[in-house]
Amino acid sequence: MKNESRWDAVRRDFPMHPAEVYLAGFWISTPPQSVRDAIAEFREDLDLCAGRSLMRNQSRLVQESTSALSAFLGVGLDEVAITSSATEGLTLLYGGLSLEPGSEILISEHDHYSMVSAARKAAARTGCAIRTMRLYENGEANTPERLIEGVRAAITTRTRVLGLTWVHSCTGVKLPVREICRNLEQGKREGRVPKDLLIILDATHGVGAVNARIGDLGVDLAAASCHKWLNGPRGTGFICGRRAELERLSDVIPTYGSNTVARVMGMEIHGADNPAERLTPGGFKAFEHRWAIGPAIRYMASLGMETIEDRLTELSRYLKDGLAALPGVHVITPHQPELSAGLVCIDIDGHTAEEASVALAARQVIALSGPYKRSHLRFSPFIYNSFEELDRAIAAVGAISRPRR
Repeated sequence: MKNESRWDAVRRDFPMHPAEVYLAGFWISTPPQSVRDAIAEFREDLDLCAGRSLMRNQSRLVQESTSALSAFLGVGLDEVAITSSATEGLTLLYGGLSLEPGSEILISEHDHYSMVSAARKAAARTGCAIRTMRLYENGEANTPERLIEGVRAAITTRTRVLGLTWVHSCTGVKLPVREICRNLEQGKREGRVPKDLLIILDATHGVGAVNARIGDLGVDLAAASCHKWLNGPRGTGFICGRRAELERLSDVIPTYGSNTVARVMGMEIHGADNPAERLTPGGFKAFEHRWAIGPAIRYMASLGMETIEDRLTELSRYLKDGLAALPGVHVITPHQPELSAGLVCIDIDGHTAEEASVALAARQVIALSGPYKRSHLRFSPFIYNSFEELDRAIAAVGAISRPRR
């Protein structure tokens, strides 16, 4: 708990309700003041004269947001596209796949509904099969080696798409994605893994929480939101990936990219095609939010991802230890930093996750259940939280976990 003065200053960047302990940023976070100010400035400019504002700002500010994402993610400018959410992004990635009947998509039972739904729709559209693997029974009982081998063992000669989730929002388990990808690359060289295997990553709960760039993980395609761990504007997200794989995808939603519009409408094409631009959904958006992605990324970069990850590890460990000491409380998320990020999931004897969430909200602690067959109560301590707030959360859980008399 050293140098809390620095984190006091960070907390002042996030004006939030002083009576509430907000531990649900994994669901939707709150932007820092600098991002709120940027959104307000852009909105005022749009309101004064929307047409002039779009003519003056749209191309320039979208380029700034894209450039910020490109540098932060470790991908090229033509390898990242802005979306509205991870759900939209996963829909674009799976919806753009070309697969043969007889091939298969492999996902896991730990993936979010959005991944499962997008994969199922792709299977129905292409006539390929879809198979679901189970990587563990108990999140706390995992090891990196077991997870790596579990993924490798589930792949067959028919597997053409592997869907991975960086951090499972059902349990808080963090997959060793880089090591999984290295293992699979070795398998390809040895002929044990199909050479054309495509890896799609749901990076939602890793980006902004884990000190690793998506471009360095070894995946082919990825999607995430900006309004969770990146503390970005609401209703923003991205897809990214290797240029060659982006070029193979069909576009699902008509884009407003100039070359695509020109090609469809029979007009003159200028410059080289950009696969990310072609995959960017068109239509009129909350422009002021998309334009403010750049300031959000710059804020995170100013703190440094190594510093942020260390802080999350410190806070989540403190929360896990405090919750684990309570009678009737069972911590589901692994304690080891190599297998967890910011999410902390628990069970409370005698309470469903939904009941516990409601009971905590009555005590001004915001934690949530999840859309899973087996739902756990989920917390996400982040850079705007203090140890005092975690103590309040632990005390509130203790109050509802005590045996009824």
